[in-house]
Amino acid sequence: DKVTQYMTGGMGYTFLVKEGQSYTIQVGSATYLTDLFTLEYSEAKLSSLPITVTVTGDSLLSGPQCTIGSDHARGWITPYGPMHPQTGAWWNCVKWKTTYTKEDYEADQRAHFGRRGIHMD
Repeated sequence: DKVTQYMTGGMGYTFLVKEGQSYTIQVGSATYLTDLFTLEYSEAKLSSLPITVTVTGDSLLSGPQCTIGSDHARGWITPYGPMHPQTGAWWNCVKWKTTYTKEDYEADQRAHFGRRGIHMD
């Protein structure tokens, strides 16, 4: 995305976790990169298998323990990454301030299609 510098192409970290365990993710100072943090856990087709996650480090992303089920909402997440930053399991736990919002994304899409003669209601 040209506004938020989403240039990761779906890059990120993947690791195995065990159901019922607690995990802490330590992040450094993220500045504008907080818009690039999306946590997705497990497989949506399986029954809900909970883990407990805590994020520490960056003041915007940090939050208390949160139980996340493998059936968490995955709207707006693609195989290439999120379409906007307000996505994923951790976003559902800690709604930090982002510079680009779902509403910004939707407005950009309407403008993009409008310039091509496609109008969305």
